[in-house]
Amino acid sequence: FFNVPPGQTGNLERNFISGPTFFNWDASIIKNINITENVRFQIRGEAFNVLNRSNFAITNQFTQANINSGTFGRLLSTFQPRIVQFVGRIEF
Repeated sequence: FFNVPPGQTGNLERNFISGPTFFNWDASIIKNINITENVRFQIRGEAFNVLNRSNFAITNQFTQANINSGTFGRLLSTFQPRIVQFVGRIEF
């Protein structure tokens, strides 16, 4: 990598830094329980990023793609880890 003179292009195509792939898998389990004819109770379990895979984030495109920056090409943060939540809901 080197700085090209103003008005000229180098050997790399435009926007050649695209970053890592993003893979996310969400899942949920839902159970409906009828209490009366018009009232229903719903139990739900939801998980976001079930496989708990690290998805690296490009937080500041300018400093990570600038060859003069000390953080050139470094991925310094990730997206959120696995989140699990349980929900109880009454529908009437």
